[in-house]
Amino acid sequence: MVNYGMTFAAATHILTFQKAPAAILFMIIFNGVGAFNELSLANPFYQWGWAMPMAHAVMASRTIIFNGRDQLGINVGALAIWAVFMFFVAFFTVPKPKPADQSSSDASAASS
Repeated sequence: MVNYGMTFAAATHILTFQKAPAAILFMIIFNGVGAFNELSLANPFYQWGWAMPMAHAVMASRTIIFNGRDQLGINVGALAIWAVFMFFVAFFTVPKPKPADQSSSDASAASS
């Protein structure tokens, strides 16, 4: 969930509120297709699904619940890389607070 939260925050800050819903919808669709289809059997066009965080979250949960293929290390590593990458993207896209205008504070102090 960290990956989605930071992705949505970065999309909102980078694309503004008018364009962010399209980017978020794009991210949800691409993650859903990659996560809920068997990628090893899918058309080669859908191989980008291996890079999406939801696919790794679903594969990790399948490994834990059903004791399936042991790829938990790859899945957790991919999710950690997504979380770190999105943290830095969100950190550098959040607008910085502007410092208070010094001239207005000096003028109010002089009038007192």
